[in-house]
Amino acid sequence: MSIGIEVEHLVGHVHTQNGLAESLIKCLKLIARPFLIKAKLPMTTWGYAILHDVVLIRIRPTSYHKYSSLQLGFGQQLNISHLRIFGCAGYVPISPPKKTILGPQRRLGI
Repeated sequence: MSIGIEVEHLVGHVHTQNGLAESLIKCLKLIARPFLIKAKLPMTTWGYAILHDVVLIRIRPTSYHKYSSLQLGFGQQLNISHLRIFGCAGYVPISPPKKTILGPQRRLGI
């Protein structure tokens, strides 16, 4: 307070005071819903869709720059070879107690 910083106390449970966070949540929901519908996954997997959205938002260019925020921060070209289509088939290793010598070594996952 002595150097001019004012402390403002927010009213609890009032979403209008946090416009930037509300805008980001709306954006995430707008992207996640089509992912779930196109992949024909149940709504219980919405958390994975949101995590996928966050990665996509972080690597896309902004309206202010022709580079993404991560590219500006690290100063190098981003590697996007790890990106896959949301909901595509993937093979997960079976843990040692459950796998057998002649049985499958991986199981199908999404």
